[in-house]
Amino acid sequence: MSQEITLNQQCEIAISRLQSEMPPENSPIFAFHRNQTNIAIKGMARIDEFENPDWFRHVMVDFVNAYLDKNDDWQNLIDKCNNRKIFYALKLFLAQREMAFYHIKHDLPNSLMKFGCGTDKDWALLEDVIKSCVDDANYSKFLNWRVKYRIIKLRNQVRENVLKLNKIMND
Repeated sequence: MSQEITLNQQCEIAISRLQSEMPPENSPIFAFHRNQTNIAIKGMARIDEFENPDWFRHVMVDFVNAYLDKNDDWQNLIDKCNNRKIFYALKLFLAQREMAFYHIKHDLPNSLMKFGCGTDKDWALLEDVIKSCVDDANYSKFLNWRVKYRIIKLRNQVRENVLKLNKIMND
């Protein structure tokens, strides 16, 4: 008899996969992967603060697995980031930026369409988690501000678009 995996177990598995599949620190995709790992861990550490903890659990698992399972165009993007022939520091920066933008523009709306957009309070709590992880990345002061600004702006645009689409579909 097979036993169904609980949502908490799915979260643990996703985090375990992130940790076990961590690329080497000199890899162009390391910083993006590290940030995704930290967001998942910190989000779960604050799970009791969410109004709807299952919303975060569902979205986190779906969002993380889209990347880990290399759904859609992920493998091509990773290959592009790894094989880019440019100055190393720029290679790292571009890889992280392109992977984050792809993840937010492509995987986030898919997850939000499946599991909803969460309450405003839960969305803000997740924003705090993301900002904390950006702080942990030890970027320069300007880059820290810029990364937070771009990520938060883009994720809020995605949420707003999904909310509008859901309203249209439900009217």
